[in-house]
Amino acid sequence: MINPFAPRGIALPASHQLVVTCEHATNHLPRRYALLFADRPQLLDTHCAYDPGALELAKRLSQRFSAPCFTATVSRLLVDCNRSLGHRHLFAPELDADERAALLRDHYLPYRQAATAAMTEIVSRGATVLHLSVHTFTPWLDDTERRADFALLYDPRRNPEKAFCHDWLTALARLAPGLRLRRNYPYRGVADGFTTALRREFPEERYLGIELEVSQKFPAASGDHGWQWLQEMIGRSLATAGWGEKD
Repeated sequence: MINPFAPRGIALPASHQLVVTCEHATNHLPRRYALLFADRPQLLDTHCAYDPGALELAKRLSQRFSAPCFTATVSRLLVDCNRSLGHRHLFAPELDADERAALLRDHYLPYRQAATAAMTEIVSRGATVLHLSVHTFTPWLDDTERRADFALLYDPRRNPEKAFCHDWLTALARLAPGLRLRRNYPYRGVADGFTTALRREFPEERYLGIELEVSQKFPAASGDHGWQWLQEMIGRSLATAGWGEKD
């Protein structure tokens, strides 16, 4: 089931609408698939299964800006809702054809179609969608350190996305000058993903597809500059970047 969170909060201009998605929200395995990973139970608690902290951040942004939020309902270990049909890493390799078809029917397609329909409706009204696809990343991958705290992934050929990301990162740098901020890191903004697929559906003046990437060291942290602090800084800087009330 898709989870739409849309309580009242900061209002966006009538010509713009924020939509939040979270493709790696959960490490949930439906019972019929649980045995696939019975010999590797620790895998469910790692970034291989989901993006720790991403669901919490997605809900918080949704609530602050009164935006709909669509969240995947199954672990990326089974089917990756941020991958396109035909991608070689879409499914777990252990799955047979019937299991893959069931995952598409019950989880992947309902999620992607519901989020896409919401954005199509906004665009059909002549409004502009700001689509925030919320993710977190492991600070170390194998033996390589990811040297960033927060990053925005976008298509540099689409000027509205490029300008918006510049404004947002500038606002965040003013609020939290110690953060390591990056663009199109640790992944390319035009690599296969939900935002990349939707850019083929909507013109650049009607759709801004931005993927947030936040280091997973923050969901694991506490204190004055821990996870709650960073979430507040992200929301506040988004508001000052032109998508909500000005500070």
